[in-house]
Amino acid sequence: MNRDNRLIALALFLWGMGEGLFIFIQPLYLDQLGANPVQIGEVLSAFSLMAALSFLPAGIIADRAGRKRVIVSGWVLGAVSGVAMALAPDLRLFVPALLVYGTTAYVMPALSSYIIAARGELAPERALTSVYAGYSTGSILSPALGGEIGKLLGLRTVYGVAAAFFVVSTLVILLIRSQPVERSVTGLRYGALLRQRSFLGLCALFFFVFSVMGVGLPLAPKYLKDVRGLDVAAVGWFGSAQTIGAVLLNLSLGRRPARRVWVASQALLFLSTLLLWQGTWVGWLGLAYFLRASYGLARTIANVLAGRVVAPHQHGLAFGLVETIISLSYVGVSYLAGQLYTRNPEWPFLVTLALLPLTMGLSWFLAPRPARAQVPEAALGAGAPVERPLE
Repeated sequence: MNRDNRLIALALFLWGMGEGLFIFIQPLYLDQLGANPVQIGEVLSAFSLMAALSFLPAGIIADRAGRKRVIVSGWVLGAVSGVAMALAPDLRLFVPALLVYGTTAYVMPALSSYIIAARGELAPERALTSVYAGYSTGSILSPALGGEIGKLLGLRTVYGVAAAFFVVSTLVILLIRSQPVERSVTGLRYGALLRQRSFLGLCALFFFVFSVMGVGLPLAPKYLKDVRGLDVAAVGWFGSAQTIGAVLLNLSLGRRPARRVWVASQALLFLSTLLLWQGTWVGWLGLAYFLRASYGLARTIANVLAGRVVAPHQHGLAFGLVETIISLSYVGVSYLAGQLYTRNPEWPFLVTLALLPLTMGLSWFLAPRPARAQVPEAALGAGAPVERPLE
């Protein structure tokens, strides 16, 4: 990796240290503040909606004004909202701060575009999985640490420690260099992209797949607390198992063909969901969380697949659309998970288990293959260079 991607990996490591402290126990903190399962699902749904609404504008700005501006602004806003969450004493103030924090996900399209542009000789999938492994590495011990801090000092303290990591991470990201704005000869032709059937079909596939993958995720910590009788410290340790899985899965599978990894990630989540639903031994539950990291791997590979069918100068918008689709899917499934959980805590898992075999079959046949990874000339515009297959 070059200097800038190393800095991004370090900034992500520090951010992972901070976010990992609370992200896995967040439903438990909302529960402590007085939210019921339906309200928790609604808050997490709104959180994803705020992220979804921010991706497209940020992707367009990244393509037009430069990626660094978008990345730095998101880091600063994330640090400020992290401090606000730490200071909020109740749901009335905590939820707005959490929703603002959710909007900072808009950095993802610009960040992915930046990493790919700065990848040097690395393949795009290898560059993305390697740099994003910095976040996962930072999150290895922090979930367990967050659970222990929450058990000893209270969950609110966890957010204060996280905010400190966010501030340091922001100082690091300020050091990356600006990249030139990439344009085709005929300018940014978003209309051609949005009329491109292969890309839109891929987005439809993403929406269905991530909707199915996400149903069993939001209230899993509450399931472990309510049904399995585990405390916040145990859930924190499971979160560390998930981040270890994220590092190992990204580094081991990141170099494999993207379409195969895309299907394999769904198979791994199927096994994870099955273990969460039926597992009673703590070792099986730890393995379930380890395999839950396949959701994040699938999200990274989704950008790689999208990058196969769009031009480089359209990466910002394309990745913004992909992240919007994924977040919108989570909006619906978070609300659905809350409704299902109130009726039967096992139902969110059963929905995922019933539909994942279907999504794996569709993904295998519909995801773009390397031989077809040619960007249509209509998307590029006259005189623009045609991108080579990504693998």
